[in-house]
Amino acid sequence: MAVKELAETVILQSIEDLWDKEQRKECGTFFCSQGFSFWAGAAKIKISDRRKILSMILNSITRGKMKIKAADKIY
Repeated sequence: MAVKELAETVILQSIEDLWDKEQRKECGTFFCSQGFSFWAGAAKIKISDRRKILSMILNSITRGKMKIKAADKIY
C-alpha cells in the first residue's frame, strides 16, 4: 500500500471511530492535534480541504452532542 492510500485509510478509520464511544476521545484528540496534520499531508490533502473536513467533523460532533475536548490549535 502506498503512503497516500495508507494516510487516507488512517483518516477515514478515525472518522469512523468517532462514532464508537470507546474510541471517541482518542479520535477527537487525533483530529485536534498534529496527527491529523501529518496524515493529511501524507495524503496530499490541501489545507482548505483539511479545514472543510475538520469543520464537518466538528459540526457532526456538536450536533451529536459528543464531548470531545478540543486542543488549542487545529491544524
